[in-house]
Amino acid sequence: MGGGMSKDRNKNWDLEAIIDHESSINVMAVSEDKSVLVTGSEDCTARMWSTQGEETECMGILRGHKNYITTIGTVGVYVITGSADTTIRKWEMATCACVFVYQGHTSRVTRVLCTADFLISSSYDKTCKLWLFETEDDDDEESVCIRTFEGHTAGVYPICFIPGDDEQGDAAKTEAGAEESENQEQQREEEDQDLEAGISPRDVLVTGSADGTARSWSVATGRQIKIFKGHRGPVSCMAIDSDGKLLYTSGPDKTVREWDIEKGVCTKLLSGHKDAVVCMQVVNKLMYTGSADTTARCFITEFGDCTRTYKSHRDTVICLRFHNGILFTGCADMVARAFDAKSGNLKRVYMGHEAAINCLTVVGKKLYTGGSDGTLRVWDADVPLDESSEMELQLEEKGATEVADSGAGAGSAAAPPQADSPEPQSDVLTAVQTTVQPAAA
Repeated sequence: MGGGMSKDRNKNWDLEAIIDHESSINVMAVSEDKSVLVTGSEDCTARMWSTQGEETECMGILRGHKNYITTIGTVGVYVITGSADTTIRKWEMATCACVFVYQGHTSRVTRVLCTADFLISSSYDKTCKLWLFETEDDDDEESVCIRTFEGHTAGVYPICFIPGDDEQGDAAKTEAGAEESENQEQQREEEDQDLEAGISPRDVLVTGSADGTARSWSVATGRQIKIFKGHRGPVSCMAIDSDGKLLYTSGPDKTVREWDIEKGVCTKLLSGHKDAVVCMQVVNKLMYTGSADTTARCFITEFGDCTRTYKSHRDTVICLRFHNGILFTGCADMVARAFDAKSGNLKRVYMGHEAAINCLTVVGKKLYTGGSDGTLRVWDADVPLDESSEMELQLEEKGATEVADSGAGAGSAAAPPQADSPEPQSDVLTAVQTTVQPAAA
């Protein structure tokens, strides 16, 4: 792969191998404080793991679903799971007790997006639903389901949520206040109820579907805003830029499309993959994609150029994660890999799984991978960058520090985000991307 390759790249780097699930691990998520890892499996259970000690201890098993787990999220001290049994469950971490079951979908739940105020779920039943997060034991579907978004003609998969600007929404309502009719007052009351539930009038939901389209919706009204049409197959994964202005969609037609969310028009076509694009991550001005063509790629979103191709995979790149200048990939060839994101050099090969790797995440200096072999594996993720990449990163950090220390006022142009800095904190919430669809039970 080149001179930047680590001499010890062929070492195992295996810290732990935990065979606890009885079947394939499909999804995983990490708690907000990074102390708990949650895995979901085809054995119909989710399991919680401590990430803080030297050993990864199982903190509890969440039992109750009647079919395989398709998606996982965490909010505070709660775990949220979606399943092929059509339900969503809210679990208390401390007791492993299921404290509420969200019922209303008529087919398998495909994604769940979690906030402190509400949940958004997508389903193979062609709909998305908006649910209250705070629930009581005697609540029913009608009282906790605030909205149902209908319009897609096939199953809905990825979902993204873009928080609105509350100040703009309040200003608009103040302007219109003098001319309100009785109907407008009723509408205002409904909007006020939404605000109490944590919904801003300008909140936007974006959905991707097997019908080949993505669609944007007003969360406050449930109305469809735009249809993003152009793919020649399902929209199976999506991402939003950090400003919440651009949407990226991809799927089996081998392309990634960039859309202006407000206008609903395609602004770029990112090509290069030779087979289906199955996973993606946007980091500042760069996009990382994984494909069934056995490669991962890096695109500059501003121009649409592919600047790096990460090779050596022998099958579909199912999942990936950028972390501190390193691109980690999980592959159907049973191997995880670590690449220097700038140079493209292969740094480490993680071998040990006996089936495809379906999901991965990085916490601190540990890489966690879940496979179809039912095994959770923990690896050393403290991967050194190439010398040239390390020097460039230090120069970028120094430049950012100098700009900050210069005392630039609010009217000065801010330094652009650095491509290989740690993963950015964004106001845009995106659903966890499950890149493998488990076989129907």
